Amino acid sequence: IETFLFSGLGFLVGLGIYVYYSSQIANLIPFPFLEISDYQIILVFSVFAIITGITAGIFPALFFSKISPLSLFNKQSSGGRLSMKGVRKILVGAQITVSMFCIVLLSLIIDQNKSLKNAPTGVQTDQLLIVNSTPQTVKLLIPEFEKISGVSSSTVVSSLPVIDFPSSINIIKKGMADTIKTRFINVDQNFDDVFRPQLKLGSFFSTQLGENAYRDVVVSDALLQKMGISENEALGTVLNGETLNYQIVGVLAQTISANPLIKEDESIVLIHADQEMDYGRLVLKLSGNDLDNTLSQIESAWKGIFVDGNFQAEFLDSKLESTFSDMYNAIKIITFIGGCIILISILGQLGMALFNAQSKIKEIGIRKVMGADITRIIRLILKSTTNTIVFAAFVATPIAYFVFVVLVASEVRTPLNVTPWLLLKGVLGLALLVLGIVISQTWRVANLNPAKSLRNE
Repeated sequence: IETFLFSGLGFLVGLGIYVYYSSQIANLIPFPFLEISDYQIILVFSVFAIITGITAGIFPALFFSKISPLSLFNKQSSGGRLSMKGVRKILVGAQITVSMFCIVLLSLIIDQNKSLKNAPTGVQTDQLLIVNSTPQTVKLLIPEFEKISGVSSSTVVSSLPVIDFPSSINIIKKGMADTIKTRFINVDQNFDDVFRPQLKLGSFFSTQLGENAYRDVVVSDALLQKMGISENEALGTVLNGETLNYQIVGVLAQTISANPLIKEDESIVLIHADQEMDYGRLVLKLSGNDLDNTLSQIESAWKGIFVDGNFQAEFLDSKLESTFSDMYNAIKIITFIGGCIILISILGQLGMALFNAQSKIKEIGIRKVMGADITRIIRLILKSTTNTIVFAAFVATPIAYFVFVVLVASEVRTPLNVTPWLLLKGVLGLALLVLGIVISQTWRVANLNPAKSLRNE
């Protein structure tokens, strides 16, 4: 009856948590939460709570009802059978192991998120404004925008670095047997001034190397490696495309990445497009501190050309931030679920610490009478808990690492460099929390007057 009542209470608390969090989590996932007005789902979980309460209560009841009163005073061995104490140790160990797995995996996922956010993009993204336009109106918009004092430069690109998924082309070098597939972005003469990519070699669209028969290109190190081109021979190397030929005039110091959440080839070609692009993204480089006034002037200039249009503009860094929104939502959900598992484990450890401390109250009293100090008593009680934590760490940490590497790190462009500290900090956090609970409860019992705990002995 006691277990059944606790199970029912747990169901009511869980139902309350569901009502509170479902409205917040509903916006983070692609499928709908069931409404709480659906009484069928409430009935299902009510039955589940009843079955849980009966099952959890009946097995201990059956066990204790079969114990002979004489066996309570018999100190002989149980003949090698698994005792209730052994079962309890296994369940507590499993609980800590699952919690250890969750906290290590959560720690790695959160660090991977930070690593992706701080990963170099190869270009500057601050104060870059993307303005909606058409290929036909870009030439009309740019002169108007450049009259605004807060606009320092402008450029047109076929796809946005870091944000868009660039198209691919097949290129080949003289002497190669097969073509190489690589990403490319068509850029104009002002790309360097707006995005400020760093070059390792050469320059942006230098007229010293370019010839009429070739289109100038700046390439990444990854492309040179794929094509077997050394840095010494890179500048001036001619690459043949399907319809055009290209000449390398510069090499990027850092590759310009595409979407950081997608693992793909790091090779890229920036092609100097000296003619109107079929599809271009207009990007303005803003300067000064009065961005609101600058944006107002940009909108006014835009509406002077698109009289009936709807002005749309977005900062590149804000758009980049929204790229991570799906990952943020996934991390929130995973963190919530993992936090629930860890919380359940901590509550279980608190219950076990209270039980162990209370069940050993007479033993602790005798040890104090015999001269044992509190520190020695705490070390004795902690021995079993420490062994369980160490076992859980050795089992859970490799599994969490494997799951992270296979399911998370393998899918992103810049996987996290997992160090021993990244694995240990989650283990140490949970270990300190569990040990703190055990120490606090043992300390409370150990400070009791032995005369009170032994007065009836």
